[in-house]
Amino acid sequence: MTLTLAPLDIGVFLAYVLALLAIALWISRDEKSHERNTKDYFLASKSLPWWAIGASLIAANISAEQIIGMSGSGFALGLGIASYAVSYTHLTLPTKRIV
Repeated sequence: MTLTLAPLDIGVFLAYVLALLAIALWISRDEKSHERNTKDYFLASKSLPWWAIGASLIAANISAEQIIGMSGSGFALGLGIASYAVSYTHLTLPTKRIV
């Protein structure tokens, strides 16, 4: 069985990539006098609220590997493995507010 993309699939993919690029370029436009540095890139110029940073870190930590791995560990070891995920959420969210 060979998997091929139809011309419509390729067109939709290219339209999506071009739209994403256009939106990113439009959002990233900035004043000419503003000098960009690492604080802008890594810390968003310290303009984000603590809850947005915490939610972003938790969302980045959750992936298909994490979900499948935790399900497999829960099946093999029992529900106690979930304490890791719960403690991570409760212990790291308050510290994100300090940053």
